Amino acid sequence: MSLFSKIFGSPQQGVNGVSISFGRYTDLYKSPEQQQAWEQALQLFNEYDVLPSYQRFFDYINNVSFNSVTYQTDTDGSLQFKILQGSKKIIGYATLNKFYAEAKIAKADLLNVGFMRRLVEYNYTLRYTRFAIDDNSNITIIFDTPTLDGSPYKIYYALKELATNADKQDDLLLATFKMLQPIDDSHVIPQSENIKAAKHQFIIQAIQTVSEQVDKGQPSIEQYAGGVAYLLLNLVYKIDYLTKPEGMVMEILEKIHRTYFTEDGKTAVVKLNTVYKELKKITERSKEDFHEEFYDTVCTFGLTTPTEHDKVIEFIATELPNTDWYIANGYHNVALAIPQYIAGFCLFSFALPRIDKDLLHLFFEVTEWQYFQAVKHTQQYFDGVIFNRKNIIKRINTLVKAEKCKIKTDVLLFDNLLAFAQSYLKMMSTITFSD
Repeated sequence: MSLFSKIFGSPQQGVNGVSISFGRYTDLYKSPEQQQAWEQALQLFNEYDVLPSYQRFFDYINNVSFNSVTYQTDTDGSLQFKILQGSKKIIGYATLNKFYAEAKIAKADLLNVGFMRRLVEYNYTLRYTRFAIDDNSNITIIFDTPTLDGSPYKIYYALKELATNADKQDDLLLATFKMLQPIDDSHVIPQSENIKAAKHQFIIQAIQTVSEQVDKGQPSIEQYAGGVAYLLLNLVYKIDYLTKPEGMVMEILEKIHRTYFTEDGKTAVVKLNTVYKELKKITERSKEDFHEEFYDTVCTFGLTTPTEHDKVIEFIATELPNTDWYIANGYHNVALAIPQYIAGFCLFSFALPRIDKDLLHLFFEVTEWQYFQAVKHTQQYFDGVIFNRKNIIKRINTLVKAEKCKIKTDVLLFDNLLAFAQSYLKMMSTITFSD
């Protein structure tokens, strides 16, 4: 089993045998040994045994599939550590008196008022860390604290803030300020040109297809804002999950999500017009810019918030009945977008229980079969006409067995893609867990 397989539950083979990763990394899945390491870290810190506490802390946060956290003890007893988070490396040390960590974002050969102002403004949004320029003109994000005040809880949230902001800001700053140079990113995992091309083509075609529907009033933003919202947001979430872009495209997708769900008094129509314009911006990017944002990484900290299976089922029960009206009124494109929106929103917003994550991935393998065919995925469950019913059910049973639960696959419908999508999400509500 490949390293990617260990993380995503099953081999995700692409063109030329290259493994493909999907969606946002989550650090939700910790082994019993890691949970024990966390408890030991807390106990040791409470006993003022600081450095052994930090060692157990690093064992807890480590992404063991890729060994994303390494540390060593120096002759003076202090700890030196390295943490991988996306395109950035966090390095630091811990002594009996101090904990220090930093990540180099980019090299600034010339200081520019624009990015200096942005860093100063951004510092006001940070709780534990700060941006600075080091002696070698590197933009750096820093965290330090006396160990007396450096509990494992504080260290966790501080390192997460440092790591996730470092990983995000390097791409954004480099894309915005051309005088900056990349630094310390040799550990990123390149993707093949074929995979990049397939992802680029999928994004452009998906946006163009929905844009044509909206432009033709299928449906009209003014009359059916809810339907257009399903179309556009589904687009955002499936692009994010399936192609996993970094940098500016990822920032645009996250901005769209924030724009639509922020309660700022703006009408749905105003928000949707903004969302539509932001999506069009993505299509205006050059092929070269797109390809620079497709690469794989190793992460230690996840961005999404953990949720329970019951919350997923509650969300499905709330949204899925909305398909009925759009079917009855002839908007089948919206009706199909709703189940995909549900799946995509959950994968975008939450760190899901493994069974939900795996089942929703399979959902996209079927409903976005053309994309998986484009990246030459090893298994094909649908060809646009015929479902591979036997293999779909077999895969579902394999997934639920691995998580020691049961599911009723007899509720699945294979009449057409829309019927399948609706019944598949209804099937997820039949999951029962063993005690």
